[in-house]
Amino acid sequence: MSARYGFFAPARTPHAIVTRLNTELRAILATPNVRKRLEVLGLEPIPSSPQEHAAQIKAEFARWTPIIKVTGMRID
Repeated sequence: MSARYGFFAPARTPHAIVTRLNTELRAILATPNVRKRLEVLGLEPIPSSPQEHAAQIKAEFARWTPIIKVTGMRID
């Protein structure tokens, strides 16, 4: 199991804005200073497209939903 961090925009954000945000964030994550700082924190930046990120989230829901239902896990 691993943790992921991601950026989200409100529903119905125009595609052009989502694309621009993704482009800028990928550029920021590629800078040496940002990469070094994230490594110091034990993080590894793995940029993806909005479509890839959405697919990862859907896959995680599919993976964890049955486990949560069977175990009765809850957030306290």
